[in-house]
Amino acid sequence: MDVWGPYKVATYNGMKFFLTLVDDYTRWTWTFLIRLKSDVIFILKNFLVMVKTQFGKSVKMFRSDNGSEFFNTQCSELFQLHEILHQSSCPYTPQQNGVVERRHRHILEIARAIRFQGHLPARFWGDCIETAEGTDQSFLDYLNMRTLYDHSTPDHEYYPHSTSTPARDSPIVPIPESSPVLNSDHGHSETSPTHSISTSIPPTSNPPTSMPTAVPKLSIPPIEVARKSSRTSKPPIWLKDYVTADKGTQSNSCRYPITAVIGYDQLSPKYQSYLSRFSSEQEPNSYYEAAKDKRWIEAIQTEIKALEDNKTWEIVPLPHEKRAIGFK
Repeated sequence: MDVWGPYKVATYNGMKFFLTLVDDYTRWTWTFLIRLKSDVIFILKNFLVMVKTQFGKSVKMFRSDNGSEFFNTQCSELFQLHEILHQSSCPYTPQQNGVVERRHRHILEIARAIRFQGHLPARFWGDCIETAEGTDQSFLDYLNMRTLYDHSTPDHEYYPHSTSTPARDSPIVPIPESSPVLNSDHGHSETSPTHSISTSIPPTSNPPTSMPTAVPKLSIPPIEVARKSSRTSKPPIWLKDYVTADKGTQSNSCRYPITAVIGYDQLSPKYQSYLSRFSSEQEPNSYYEAAKDKRWIEAIQTEIKALEDNKTWEIVPLPHEKRAIGFK
């Protein structure tokens, strides 16, 4: 959960913030417009009652940042009363609360697009937030959420392109393990594992008593290869102001190399030696490379001595079944 705001313009009913609650598993989102950050406690109380009434479940954990709207006496008493764990992110690390942070960004982008395209005044930004949060969650997501909390079977009649239950007289024909299945991505046939398909056969007066042993081979229609245009492609007109390599050439050589216009011939020998030192001195990539140079060993010992003199760290035994963090 997280609070966004304040916005520079209040809504027509005085709202300047909105609180977002995201279910960590289903990503189902609830958004509430509020006037002040202190209204969060009232929203949370109503939210806990709503979840208990509608889904028969109890909230077990809340995760938020270290804002004062979440860490106060009222919220602590509420969480303690309902035995809810409250996790908080480390200071200046919003990525630990990244689920709701990304949801905030997504909702704000949709709301901004709605307001710009609708040419709405700024005081209607709250309605855009509520509309964006509503359009982001389809009815299919709602069915999945109800299935998760109610442990019920989703009603497939509401699913688009759903597969209906096969008729009573329709036999289930097993497909062999090595049956070819068309791959829609590349247009090639691949081998798929065993599945079952339902074939509708009109009912007869004498239903078959046994299944046929031989299964006819599936015929795969030929795939039409997309026609490639024979039109000669031309570079954009704005590229005429620049020197570019031809698209059809396979050579990676530059037409005007920089070595043709820049050189070290006009520099003095001392300055050439000075410039060459920049590329000769390379920083080691690991401790084993640094240990081969006495200068790096002296620098390491000096740094360790400074840490010991300032008492920055305290050496303690490593806990059981824990591994020390390595260095570069």
